[in-house]
Amino acid sequence: MGRIILRAGTRSDNDGLLALTSATPLEGAMSVRLDRNPDFFRMLDRRGPSVLIVAERDGVLVGSLSASRMRAYVDGREREIHLLADFKLAAALRGSGVAVRLLRAMHERLAMENADIVVGHTAVGNRLVEPFHGGRAGLLTSRSIGVFRILQALPRRSSGTSGERRAAEEGESAELLSLLDARSRRHQFGPVMSPAFLRGCRYWTVRGVDGRLHAAVALADVGDSRQNVLLRLPLALRVVSAALRGSGRFLPFPEVPRIGQPIRTLYIKAIAWADGCEAAIAPLVRAARGLAFEGGYHFLSIGLHERDPLLRHFARTARFTFRAEGFVVGVRTAADTLEPPAVRVPAHDFSLG
Repeated sequence: MGRIILRAGTRSDNDGLLALTSATPLEGAMSVRLDRNPDFFRMLDRRGPSVLIVAERDGVLVGSLSASRMRAYVDGREREIHLLADFKLAAALRGSGVAVRLLRAMHERLAMENADIVVGHTAVGNRLVEPFHGGRAGLLTSRSIGVFRILQALPRRSSGTSGERRAAEEGESAELLSLLDARSRRHQFGPVMSPAFLRGCRYWTVRGVDGRLHAAVALADVGDSRQNVLLRLPLALRVVSAALRGSGRFLPFPEVPRIGQPIRTLYIKAIAWADGCEAAIAPLVRAARGLAFEGGYHFLSIGLHERDPLLRHFARTARFTFRAEGFVVGVRTAADTLEPPAVRVPAHDFSLG
């Protein structure tokens, strides 16, 4: 076997990165293979300016790690952060030290670029990443920001009404972006809601009789950049899935995806409400589920921190739940000086991975 070298990844590595990604599924209680056909770099472009490091042996890519720069709110102030992702390693190299080398190389690269706050997420139970959270092998120590629940809500035919409130589709506007951004600012690591960040989204809103904007949601389909293929479900979820598939003959639910099939997902990329208007969230969620139903999606997905009050708006929604743990690393600023989840609830856009 040849020597393993680390280098910057380029677009000429596309085929090798696609093969590596398909061969290294996201392991956990629910296992998913994250394909990136036909262009691995399309998702990096969605995230923002990115650094990609790959590990290569005998001309074959055996590892990868990326960090993408984006604007987000940290302790309520707009700052530049990096999103750590695409941490992949060929199964035969687990425990070989290559993972440590990738992390060290990325730390050095980010330090050279004066990067500071780095945020990442791993599936609960991911054995590749968990050993490195404690600062092992001289790596920077990460701080947990808690568990996110990635809800996979079942679409359902709906008119988007709740009482006297009704959701309607709108085009992008400064008023809409301002509402979404104001809500994101209240979260730790909430993305800055710029037109570029929300490019390609469809917007649904609820307005009062006076025309005032009460609530808004931005919906995104990233199927051209990433495809989730279901590999394994826990026994309990397999039973539920089979029951839903059978009842789909009689009830207005779309087909539940089967093992080995791509999952068509519509993401809630952002959702917000004006002060005193939280009741307007219900028709927005109904409208989003209805749009997912009409579009033939398997799921309407949103990732919410375990402390996020929005979770209660999905309490009675038929759904599957995937759990991911968030972490933050400070390259220059000590991570433990940032406001903790108990003070400012973290946010993350899981449509970006």
